[in-house]
Amino acid sequence: MKYPFFKSAMAFGLLFFALSNNVSAQSTWTTRISGTTINLYSVVWTGGQLVAVGNSGAVLTSPDGISWTTRTSGTTGYLNSVTWTGNQLVAVGDSGTVLTSPNGFSWTMRTLGTRSYLYSVAWTGSQLVAVGYTGAVHTSPDGIVWTTRISSGTIGTWNSVTWAGNQLVAVGDSGAVLTSPNGISWTPRTSGTKLNLWSVAWTGSQLVAVGISGIIITSPDGISWTQRYVSGNSPSLFSVVWTGNQLVAVGPSGNVVASPDGISWTTRTSGTTNFLRSVVWTGSQFIAVGYLGTVLTSPQVGTAIHSFEKQFSKTSSSKFFYNGTLKNMLGQTIEEIPVPKIHQNK
Repeated sequence: MKYPFFKSAMAFGLLFFALSNNVSAQSTWTTRISGTTINLYSVVWTGGQLVAVGNSGAVLTSPDGISWTTRTSGTTGYLNSVTWTGNQLVAVGDSGTVLTSPNGFSWTMRTLGTRSYLYSVAWTGSQLVAVGYTGAVHTSPDGIVWTTRISSGTIGTWNSVTWAGNQLVAVGDSGAVLTSPNGISWTPRTSGTKLNLWSVAWTGSQLVAVGISGIIITSPDGISWTQRYVSGNSPSLFSVVWTGNQLVAVGPSGNVVASPDGISWTTRTSGTTNFLRSVVWTGSQFIAVGYLGTVLTSPQVGTAIHSFEKQFSKTSSSKFFYNGTLKNMLGQTIEEIPVPKIHQNK
Protein backbone atom coordinates (compact mmCIF):
# COMPACT_ATOMS: atom_id res chain seq x y z
CA MET A 1 0.00 0.00 0.00
CA LYS A 2 1.72 3.24 -1.19
CA TYR A 3 -0.33 5.80 0.79
CA PRO A 4 -1.49 4.24 4.07
CA PHE A 5 -2.04 7.60 5.81
CA PHE A 6 -4.08 8.97 2.91
CA LYS A 7 -6.25 5.87 2.75
CA SER A 8 -6.82 5.86 6.51
CA ALA A 9 -7.73 9.56 6.43
CA MET A 10 -10.06 8.89 3.54
CA ALA A 11 -11.69 6.10 5.53
CA PHE A 12 -12.36 8.44 8.44
CA GLY A 13 -13.69 11.15 6.12
CA LEU A 14 -16.03 8.86 4.23
CA LEU A 15 -17.13 7.22 7.46
CA PHE A 16 -18.01 10.63 8.95
CA PHE A 17 -20.08 11.40 5.85
CA ALA A 18 -21.91 8.07 6.05
CA LEU A 19 -22.56 8.40 9.77
CA SER A 20 -23.88 11.92 9.34
CA ASN A 21 -26.31 10.79 6.68
CA ASN A 22 -27.28 7.75 8.71
CA VAL A 23 -28.08 9.82 11.81
CA SER A 24 -30.13 12.18 9.69
CA ALA A 25 -32.11 9.28 8.19
CA GLN A 26 -32.84 7.89 11.61
CA SER A 27 -34.35 11.22 12.69
CA THR A 28 -36.55 11.77 9.62
CA TRP A 29 -40.21 11.58 10.63
CA THR A 30 -42.94 13.32 8.67
CA THR A 31 -46.31 14.33 10.10
CA ARG A 32 -49.23 13.26 7.93
CA ILE A 33 -52.84 14.49 7.92
CA SER A 34 -55.12 11.72 9.15
CA GLY A 35 -58.35 13.70 8.85
CA THR A 36 -59.33 13.05 12.46
CA THR A 37 -58.53 14.30 15.95
CA ILE A 38 -59.65 11.03 17.55
CA ASN A 39 -57.04 9.11 19.55
CA LEU A 40 -55.56 6.23 17.53
CA TYR A 41 -54.37 3.20 19.50
CA SER A 42 -53.21 0.60 16.98
CA VAL A 43 -52.06 0.31 13.38
CA VAL A 44 -51.39 -2.74 11.20
CA TRP A 45 -50.05 -3.37 7.69
CA THR A 46 -51.91 -5.96 5.59
CA GLY A 47 -49.42 -6.07 2.74
CA GLY A 48 -51.54 -3.72 0.67
CA GLN A 49 -52.84 -1.12 3.07
CA LEU A 50 -52.55 0.34 6.53
CA VAL A 51 -55.43 0.14 8.99
CA ALA A 52 -55.54 2.21 12.18
CA VAL A 53 -58.13 1.98 14.96
CA GLY A 54 -58.94 4.07 18.02
CA ASN A 55 -61.59 5.43 20.31
CA SER A 56 -65.20 6.17 19.28
CA GLY A 57 -64.97 3.18 16.94
CA ALA A 58 -62.49 4.99 14.71
CA VAL A 59 -61.13 3.11 11.70
CA LEU A 60 -58.82 4.71 9.12
CA THR A 61 -57.22 3.13 6.07
CA SER A 62 -54.36 4.21 3.83
CA PRO A 63 -52.49 2.65 0.92
CA ASP A 64 -49.29 4.57 1.62
CA GLY A 65 -49.40 6.23 5.07
CA ILE A 66 -49.90 9.64 3.44
CA SER A 67 -53.55 9.79 2.40
CA TRP A 68 -56.05 8.43 4.92
CA THR A 69 -59.75 7.59 4.65
CA THR A 70 -62.18 7.30 7.56
CA ARG A 71 -64.26 4.13 7.54
CA THR A 72 -67.47 3.16 9.35
CA SER A 73 -66.86 0.45 11.93
CA GLY A 74 -70.40 0.05 13.26
CA THR A 75 -69.38 0.75 16.85
CA THR A 76 -68.74 3.84 18.97
CA GLY A 77 -66.69 1.96 21.53
CA TYR A 78 -62.93 1.94 22.02
CA LEU A 79 -60.97 -0.16 19.53
CA ASN A 80 -57.64 -0.91 21.19
CA SER A 81 -55.88 -3.32 18.84
CA VAL A 82 -56.04 -4.61 15.28
CA THR A 83 -54.27 -7.49 13.55
CA TRP A 84 -54.15 -9.09 10.09
CA THR A 85 -54.49 -12.85 9.67
CA GLY A 86 -53.63 -13.04 5.99
CA ASN A 87 -57.23 -12.92 4.84
CA GLN A 88 -59.03 -10.72 7.34
CA LEU A 89 -58.60 -7.90 9.81
CA VAL A 90 -59.65 -8.40 13.41
CA ALA A 91 -60.07 -5.47 15.82
CA VAL A 92 -60.80 -5.77 19.53
CA GLY A 93 -61.76 -3.27 22.19
CA ASP A 94 -63.68 -2.44 25.32
CA SER A 95 -66.77 -4.26 26.59
CA GLY A 96 -66.09 -7.38 24.56
CA THR A 97 -66.01 -5.57 21.22
CA VAL A 98 -64.74 -7.69 18.32
CA LEU A 99 -64.92 -6.65 14.67
CA THR A 100 -63.77 -8.43 11.52
CA SER A 101 -63.24 -7.16 7.99
CA PRO A 102 -61.90 -8.68 4.78
CA ASN A 103 -60.67 -5.34 3.47
CA GLY A 104 -60.75 -2.61 6.14
CA PHE A 105 -63.74 -0.94 4.48
CA SER A 106 -66.71 -3.01 5.68
CA TRP A 107 -66.79 -4.37 9.24
CA THR A 108 -68.89 -7.01 11.00
CA MET A 109 -69.55 -7.11 14.73
CA ARG A 110 -68.80 -10.48 16.36
CA THR A 111 -69.95 -11.93 19.66
CA LEU A 112 -67.26 -12.56 22.26
CA GLY A 113 -69.64 -13.91 24.89
CA THR A 114 -68.29 -11.69 27.70
CA ARG A 115 -67.86 -7.99 28.43
CA SER A 116 -64.07 -8.29 28.68
CA TYR A 117 -61.96 -5.26 27.98
CA LEU A 118 -59.52 -6.42 25.29
CA TYR A 119 -56.24 -4.53 24.79
CA SER A 120 -54.32 -6.67 22.29
CA VAL A 121 -54.95 -9.33 19.65
CA ALA A 122 -52.45 -11.52 17.78
CA TRP A 123 -52.57 -14.16 15.05
CA THR A 124 -50.48 -17.32 15.44
CA GLY A 125 -51.01 -18.71 11.98
CA SER A 126 -53.87 -20.93 13.12
CA GLN A 127 -55.76 -18.96 15.75
CA LEU A 128 -56.43 -15.52 17.14
CA VAL A 129 -55.58 -14.72 20.75
CA ALA A 130 -56.95 -11.64 22.50
CA VAL A 131 -55.89 -10.50 25.96
CA GLY A 132 -56.93 -7.70 28.28
CA TYR A 133 -58.20 -6.51 31.63
CA THR A 134 -58.30 -8.73 34.76
CA GLY A 135 -56.47 -11.59 33.08
CA ALA A 136 -58.81 -11.87 30.10
CA VAL A 137 -57.71 -14.36 27.44
CA HIS A 138 -59.88 -15.41 24.50
CA THR A 139 -59.05 -17.54 21.46
CA SER A 140 -60.70 -18.03 18.08
CA PRO A 141 -59.85 -19.99 14.92
CA ASP A 142 -61.67 -17.53 12.66
CA GLY A 143 -62.56 -14.32 14.51
CA ILE A 144 -66.20 -15.40 14.65
CA VAL A 145 -66.39 -18.09 17.33
CA TRP A 146 -64.51 -17.22 20.53
CA THR A 147 -63.59 -19.30 23.58
CA THR A 148 -62.73 -17.86 26.99
CA ARG A 149 -59.51 -19.18 28.50
CA ILE A 150 -58.01 -18.91 31.97
CA SER A 151 -54.60 -17.26 32.21
CA SER A 152 -53.33 -19.42 35.08
CA GLY A 153 -55.59 -17.70 37.59
CA THR A 154 -53.97 -14.28 37.08
CA ILE A 155 -56.16 -11.23 37.50
CA GLY A 156 -53.69 -8.63 36.26
CA THR A 157 -54.06 -6.61 33.08
CA TRP A 158 -52.47 -7.94 29.88
CA ASN A 159 -51.52 -5.11 27.55
CA SER A 160 -49.89 -6.93 24.65
CA VAL A 161 -49.59 -10.41 23.17
CA THR A 162 -47.42 -11.71 20.33
CA TRP A 163 -46.66 -15.00 18.59
CA ALA A 164 -42.99 -15.97 18.85
CA GLY A 165 -42.87 -18.82 16.34
CA ASN A 166 -43.67 -21.63 18.76
CA GLN A 167 -45.34 -19.88 21.68
CA LEU A 168 -47.49 -16.95 22.70
CA VAL A 169 -46.02 -14.32 24.98
CA ALA A 170 -48.18 -11.79 26.83
CA VAL A 171 -46.97 -8.85 28.92
CA GLY A 172 -48.84 -6.57 31.29
CA ASP A 173 -49.01 -4.49 34.41
CA SER A 174 -46.45 -4.78 37.22
CA GLY A 175 -43.94 -6.52 34.93
CA ALA A 176 -46.18 -9.53 34.38
CA VAL A 177 -45.20 -12.02 31.66
CA LEU A 178 -47.07 -15.14 30.52
CA THR A 179 -46.13 -17.76 27.95
CA SER A 180 -48.32 -20.38 26.29
CA PRO A 181 -47.75 -22.98 23.56
CA ASN A 182 -51.39 -22.93 22.48
CA GLY A 183 -53.34 -20.06 24.05
CA ILE A 184 -55.06 -22.49 26.41
CA SER A 185 -52.52 -23.24 29.13
CA TRP A 186 -50.46 -20.30 30.38
CA THR A 187 -47.36 -20.10 32.57
CA PRO A 188 -46.33 -16.99 34.56
CA ARG A 189 -42.69 -15.94 34.09
CA THR A 190 -40.40 -13.69 36.09
CA SER A 191 -39.49 -10.54 34.16
CA GLY A 192 -37.26 -8.90 36.75
CA THR A 193 -39.28 -5.68 36.82
CA LYS A 194 -42.43 -4.39 38.52
CA LEU A 195 -43.00 -1.67 35.94
CA ASN A 196 -45.97 -1.91 33.58
CA LEU A 197 -45.10 -3.51 30.24
CA TRP A 198 -47.08 -2.20 27.29
CA SER A 199 -45.81 -3.98 24.20
CA VAL A 200 -43.87 -7.08 23.18
CA ALA A 201 -42.34 -8.05 19.81
CA TRP A 202 -40.52 -11.09 18.43
CA THR A 203 -37.46 -10.58 16.20
CA GLY A 204 -37.00 -14.19 15.18
CA SER A 205 -34.32 -14.75 17.80
CA GLN A 206 -35.42 -12.74 20.81
CA LEU A 207 -38.40 -11.16 22.51
CA VAL A 208 -38.33 -7.45 23.31
CA ALA A 209 -40.83 -5.87 25.71
CA VAL A 210 -41.14 -2.17 26.50
CA GLY A 211 -43.10 -0.13 29.04
CA ILE A 212 -43.30 2.84 31.35
CA SER A 213 -40.29 4.77 32.65
CA GLY A 214 -38.22 3.47 29.73
CA ILE A 215 -38.25 -0.16 30.85
CA ILE A 216 -36.96 -2.50 28.14
CA ILE A 217 -36.46 -6.22 28.70
CA THR A 218 -35.25 -8.88 26.30
CA SER A 219 -35.42 -12.67 26.29
CA PRO A 220 -34.36 -15.47 23.95
CA ASP A 221 -37.15 -17.77 25.13
CA GLY A 222 -39.76 -15.85 27.14
CA ILE A 223 -38.48 -17.44 30.35
CA SER A 224 -35.22 -15.67 31.17
CA TRP A 225 -35.36 -11.86 30.85
CA THR A 226 -32.65 -9.18 30.90
CA GLN A 227 -33.20 -5.48 31.53
CA ARG A 228 -31.88 -2.98 28.97
CA TYR A 229 -31.59 0.80 28.99
CA VAL A 230 -32.04 3.76 26.66
CA SER A 231 -28.98 6.00 26.48
CA GLY A 232 -29.38 9.40 28.09
CA ASN A 233 -32.95 9.25 29.35
CA SER A 234 -35.84 6.96 30.23
CA PRO A 235 -38.82 7.70 27.98
CA SER A 236 -41.95 5.64 28.51
CA LEU A 237 -42.62 3.33 25.56
CA PHE A 238 -45.97 1.93 24.46
CA SER A 239 -45.24 0.05 21.24
CA VAL A 240 -42.27 -1.76 19.69
CA VAL A 241 -41.75 -3.23 16.21
CA TRP A 242 -39.02 -5.24 14.44
CA THR A 243 -38.11 -4.53 10.81
CA GLY A 244 -35.76 -7.41 10.15
CA ASN A 245 -32.68 -5.43 11.11
CA GLN A 246 -33.86 -2.84 13.60
CA LEU A 247 -36.19 -2.32 16.56
CA VAL A 248 -38.13 0.92 16.91
CA ALA A 249 -40.28 1.83 19.93
CA VAL A 250 -42.57 4.82 20.46
CA GLY A 251 -44.38 6.43 23.37
CA PRO A 252 -45.70 9.60 25.06
CA SER A 253 -44.41 13.08 24.18
CA GLY A 254 -43.37 11.87 20.74
CA ASN A 255 -40.77 9.52 22.20
CA VAL A 256 -38.96 7.37 19.62
CA VAL A 257 -36.02 5.06 20.33
CA ALA A 258 -34.18 2.67 18.02
CA SER A 259 -31.89 -0.33 18.41
CA PRO A 260 -30.14 -2.77 16.06
CA ASP A 261 -30.11 -5.56 18.63
CA GLY A 262 -32.39 -4.80 21.60
CA ILE A 263 -29.34 -4.10 23.78
CA SER A 264 -28.12 -0.63 22.82
CA TRP A 265 -30.86 1.96 22.31
CA THR A 266 -30.70 5.51 20.97
CA THR A 267 -33.26 8.30 21.23
CA ARG A 268 -34.55 9.71 17.94
CA THR A 269 -36.37 12.94 17.09
CA SER A 270 -39.98 12.47 15.94
CA GLY A 271 -40.91 16.11 15.44
CA THR A 272 -44.02 15.84 17.63
CA THR A 273 -44.84 15.99 21.31
CA ASN A 274 -48.06 14.04 20.89
CA PHE A 275 -48.58 10.66 22.51
CA LEU A 276 -47.54 7.89 20.08
CA ARG A 277 -49.41 4.66 20.84
CA SER A 278 -48.51 2.24 18.05
CA VAL A 279 -45.85 1.73 15.38
CA VAL A 280 -45.71 -0.69 12.43
CA TRP A 281 -43.22 -1.50 9.67
CA THR A 282 -44.55 -1.94 6.12
CA GLY A 283 -41.37 -3.23 4.53
CA SER A 284 -40.38 0.23 3.30
CA GLN A 285 -41.41 2.65 6.04
CA PHE A 286 -42.48 3.06 9.65
CA ILE A 287 -45.96 4.31 10.48
CA ALA A 288 -46.63 5.60 13.99
CA VAL A 289 -50.09 6.61 15.20
CA GLY A 290 -51.26 8.23 18.40
CA TYR A 291 -53.46 10.70 20.21
CA LEU A 292 -55.34 13.51 18.44
CA GLY A 293 -55.21 11.59 15.18
CA THR A 294 -51.43 11.79 15.00
CA VAL A 295 -49.82 9.92 12.09
CA LEU A 296 -46.08 9.95 11.39
CA THR A 297 -44.08 8.20 8.68
CA SER A 298 -40.36 7.48 8.41
CA PRO A 299 -38.21 5.55 5.94
CA GLN A 300 -36.03 2.62 6.94
CA VAL A 301 -33.15 3.68 9.15
CA GLY A 302 -29.63 2.38 9.63
CA THR A 303 -29.09 0.88 6.16
CA ALA A 304 -26.99 3.54 4.46
CA ILE A 305 -24.00 2.78 6.67
CA HIS A 306 -24.11 -0.89 5.77
CA SER A 307 -24.14 -0.13 2.06
CA PHE A 308 -21.27 2.34 2.44
CA GLU A 309 -19.33 -0.10 4.58
CA LYS A 310 -19.51 -2.92 2.08
CA GLN A 311 -18.65 -0.73 -0.91
CA PHE A 312 -15.65 0.84 0.85
CA SER A 313 -14.36 -2.53 2.04
CA LYS A 314 -13.97 -3.57 -1.57
CA THR A 315 -11.46 -0.80 -2.31
CA SER A 316 -9.58 0.01 0.89
CA SER A 317 -7.18 -1.97 3.03
CA SER A 318 -8.04 0.38 5.94
CA LYS A 319 -11.34 -1.38 6.54
CA PHE A 320 -13.66 -0.69 9.45
CA PHE A 321 -16.78 -1.95 11.16
CA TYR A 322 -19.54 0.27 12.51
CA ASN A 323 -22.15 -0.91 14.97
CA GLY A 324 -22.46 1.93 17.41
CA THR A 325 -18.62 2.12 17.83
CA LEU A 326 -15.63 2.16 15.47
CA LYS A 327 -13.40 -0.89 15.27
CA ASN A 328 -10.67 -2.38 13.07
CA MET A 329 -9.76 0.93 11.47
CA LEU A 330 -6.20 0.06 10.35
CA GLY A 331 -5.95 -2.86 8.06
CA GLN A 332 -7.89 -5.60 9.86
CA THR A 333 -10.26 -7.66 7.78
CA ILE A 334 -13.94 -6.85 8.07
CA GLU A 335 -16.57 -9.59 8.14
CA GLU A 336 -19.08 -9.51 5.33
CA ILE A 337 -22.28 -7.72 6.30
CA PRO A 338 -25.55 -8.45 4.46
CA VAL A 339 -26.68 -5.43 2.48
CA PRO A 340 -30.42 -4.70 2.03
CA LYS A 341 -31.58 -5.30 -1.54
CA ILE A 342 -32.28 -1.62 -2.08
CA HIS A 343 -28.55 -0.93 -1.72
CA GLN A 344 -27.21 -3.80 -3.80
CA ASN A 345 -25.55 -2.99 -7.10
CA LYS A 346 -27.51 -4.03 -10.16
